[in-house]
Amino acid sequence: MTLFMKELSRSALVLCLSCACSAAYPEATSDVSSRVRQILSEVPEPSLEQREATAQALADIGMPAALEVGKAALLTDGPQPIIAVEALKDMGQPLLTYLCDLLLHTPDVEKRAEAARILRRLSREKLESFELTIDPLLQALDDEPPVREAARIALRNGAIESDKVYLELTRRLVSKEEGYKGLLSSTNCAPEEALRMLVGALADSDGMLRDEISDVLKYHGPAAQSIFPDLVAALYNERASYQLELPALLVRIAGKNAIAPLIDVLEEHPELAIRMAASSTLSEMGACAVPALTEVLASDSFLAANALAVIGSPAEGALARAAVEEDPIIRRNALYAYGRMTTLSSEGRLILERAVDGTDEGDQAMAALALAKHPSSESTLAVLARALELVSGESSMCRVFTDALFRLSTTEETKRSDALPTYEIGSTRAESNTETQSMHRVWLRFDTEEQTFSLSDREGSAEEGWVMGFDASSLRLEWVEPGRLLQVTWSTIAQGNGKYEAASIMLLEKGQGGWRELFRHTGAGNSGGLGSGGADYPEYRFLYSATLKSIRFQHESNSWSQSTQPFALAVWTGWNGWAGEYYRSDNSVAEWPCNISDGVLQLGLGTYYVSPEGEFPASEWAKPDQVRDVLSKNPQMTGRAIWSGTICMDDNIAPLVPDHGMYMMIPGYP
Repeated sequence: MTLFMKELSRSALVLCLSCACSAAYPEATSDVSSRVRQILSEVPEPSLEQREATAQALADIGMPAALEVGKAALLTDGPQPIIAVEALKDMGQPLLTYLCDLLLHTPDVEKRAEAARILRRLSREKLESFELTIDPLLQALDDEPPVREAARIALRNGAIESDKVYLELTRRLVSKEEGYKGLLSSTNCAPEEALRMLVGALADSDGMLRDEISDVLKYHGPAAQSIFPDLVAALYNERASYQLELPALLVRIAGKNAIAPLIDVLEEHPELAIRMAASSTLSEMGACAVPALTEVLASDSFLAANALAVIGSPAEGALARAAVEEDPIIRRNALYAYGRMTTLSSEGRLILERAVDGTDEGDQAMAALALAKHPSSESTLAVLARALELVSGESSMCRVFTDALFRLSTTEETKRSDALPTYEIGSTRAESNTETQSMHRVWLRFDTEEQTFSLSDREGSAEEGWVMGFDASSLRLEWVEPGRLLQVTWSTIAQGNGKYEAASIMLLEKGQGGWRELFRHTGAGNSGGLGSGGADYPEYRFLYSATLKSIRFQHESNSWSQSTQPFALAVWTGWNGWAGEYYRSDNSVAEWPCNISDGVLQLGLGTYYVSPEGEFPASEWAKPDQVRDVLSKNPQMTGRAIWSGTICMDDNIAPLVPDHGMYMMIPGYP
């Protein structure tokens, strides 16, 4: 048969196929399908000439073979689909009319679905007469699932540029009918009515719908200029804080023309989440946004300064001018921006050092905080040391300068790479208080000494079920004061669905008689994690400043809620709630000065800091009767109702009382 088909003339092929198909189709006998399929399957891998001849032969037969040829066109392998599609194309308008008639009038759902699927396949061929199918396909959108599914794709592929089709698909999308997501992002042409319909739906409570609409509008880009005013208005609707891509969408559509309305948002919008999104978008625009951002540095907000900091080098000229303005808010916003920059230029460092050398306490404090966020230099250390000598030891400015100097000199100390002492970890079997678990005292010993330091009274082993015991992989040794003070940290194996851990820290001093323990504390370690309602990541550490000859013990805690990824940017809407996804909710640090005398470490009164993400009203971080006290502890906040960054909440907290437990049991677990 194959040899016969190779030599088959067009007229003979037409006759062969005609005999296979009844003229009375679709009332033809059941073997019509198998005969047409057999003939098509035995056509060899066709040459262009053979393919054209075969397709024309099929087309000459007309409607009796249409459905069977269409079914062959839906196949994905072999020569059959190629031949069948070309045959269908040659049938042209009569075929489309025939298929539409089946789609509208045949009571058999399967036949309607077959017609719709063939139209879906033909929709990719961009036939000139495909417009004939628009109304029948639109009607088919209300048919049974297999019919409407094929009709949706056929309309998307072959008629999406029709205003009528685009409007109908848009209407169904915003009405939340299933199956219409992803259909509209395939053309740059869209009727204005449909675009306005999409913008209106940005206020819908369905987050997935809003995301879909945002993607569609992004696709249209500059072609959607007509709806720019509508998008600006959408920034102020009651659900704007749930659609944080709107500022970026404005830029996608209007380019530099979006700067002015985004600046208005930065200054006036009631929702912090939207103001932060506008700041981020303006920073991504780069140098072209610098003049407008500089103009709003006078506002009681840090968001313009943040944007300029992200822009970086192109903004430095504007920041340098702002840093010497008469308005103190402008000056301090500029100084704050230098602290937020990824890298600090020599010019920026000089500006900050001059501010520390000045007489305005607000400027001095802001500049000191900014300098502390960048790598140190000899000139910076000298400026801060000189400023510290000129202030009272009881003043808040003394604490500000001391903190900055301590952090910068601590950074310098950590650059040292003194070799750690060699050590070993061992365990000694101890008496068990249960029949199912063995108890092991875990200890650390340095190679040159016999003395051991206990780490835990339970050796952790997930395989044996000792889930709360010592986790060997967590052990860390680090110099605090190289050659003299060494801190050792470790934790337990995470336990339970909450992944609870206990975390421990020990400070050892090396003297002439060997190592001795100065301090030990065990507290709550990491808990929760991604996929849970929240997570806490506490850290315990000692810090040493050779410049100030002082040691501090620090407890830092990062709290997270409903985060989809670690260390994301927080979306803060105020004291009473969150908007959008949950991210880091709080960063707090408690620090205590340490004094070592005769082998004993004592903790003094400490300081407590908080660093919530974003901007927040300063008054909300203290009880009403304490607001004035909080402001007095933070001279950098002078004259500000809004703050961003770290603030000191209390500089007189009681010393930490160490817990000397080897491990910590979590209530509810054996």
